[in-house]
Amino acid sequence: MMTPENGKVPRESEEFYRLLAENSTDMISKHTLESMFTYVSPACRALLGYEPEELARRYAYDLLHPDDLQGVKSAHSTLLQRHDVCTVNYRIRRKDGSYVWFETTSRPLQEPGANGVMEVVSVSRDITERKRAEEALQESNERITNILESITDAFFALDHEWRFTYLNRQAERMLRRTRQELLGENLWEEFPEAVGSKFYEKYHEAAESGAHVHFEEFYAPLGHWVELHVYPSDDG
Repeated sequence: MMTPENGKVPRESEEFYRLLAENSTDMISKHTLESMFTYVSPACRALLGYEPEELARRYAYDLLHPDDLQGVKSAHSTLLQRHDVCTVNYRIRRKDGSYVWFETTSRPLQEPGANGVMEVVSVSRDITERKRAEEALQESNERITNILESITDAFFALDHEWRFTYLNRQAERMLRRTRQELLGENLWEEFPEAVGSKFYEKYHEAAESGAHVHFEEFYAPLGHWVELHVYPSDDG
């Protein structure tokens, strides 16, 4: 059988793999080294709207979104050079002209006893919904960031290890430190004078109770009074 070590498929296993391919919801395909389809499983009907015979002898590159073509070609070239598995995400054109996102994992195949690559076998699945969810999350995060950057209050976020994960411009001004200096760094190590203070006490109180904590305190190193709202979250 085909193994990760040699990438070879004995002839007696071909029927077994054919049955797997024809009953898989993922699209399984074989390609020449130039990306021409030599086999496409029936899943292409549901995923791309094509009959398998319509894709036979067509070049996969011809179906890719122009913006993704170079990245896929680069990954394909690396696969052939290293004789290793590669996974790429890209947009591919359906028969109706619309584009869907595919995630394709490919492996080069060799004839038993041969050293060179004979063809490439790929397994592809539709990840359009996942991509849409990722894009929606990114847009939401960008909106939140825009809001946090526009407010006049200082805001910063910490993880469970008290490391800075975000701070807005007002927080930079208040703490007199830049994001580049603080992101990924531990709050108490960067501001050791706060250890044992009311700030330290209240932050730990919020972390341990899981409840919002509000307090005011004079912070001598910065020379001003601060009003703080501490909100615990799943992330910190």
